[in-house]
Amino acid sequence: MSISFFPQTEFGWRAVQLMLGSGVMLFINLIAFTWIGEDVIEADWFRMIVLPVYGVTMLGLGCAGGVYALRAIWQQQERALSVWGCAGLGVLVVVFLVGEMIFPH
Repeated sequence: MSISFFPQTEFGWRAVQLMLGSGVMLFINLIAFTWIGEDVIEADWFRMIVLPVYGVTMLGLGCAGGVYALRAIWQQQERALSVWGCAGLGVLVVVFLVGEMIFPH
């Protein structure tokens, strides 16, 4: 199997899809919730229910994408650069989560 950009296995494609979903959610988070700011979003129920669920879903997609990427690399010998990138991003998500648990703000 040669090195390419696009994945050749089902787990590789799934890893890329999950990471793209996490990236799209991150972009929406930056646009809708951060740049628009507190002027528009004043409802307490939105801050207490929707934002935590949204954040956990975004991190869950990142972790799942990393797990799928690592499985594609180790078990199915996937060599696509996009899958290796997903594995690296998955490791960064896990490092972020562990850091938040050890040093909460």
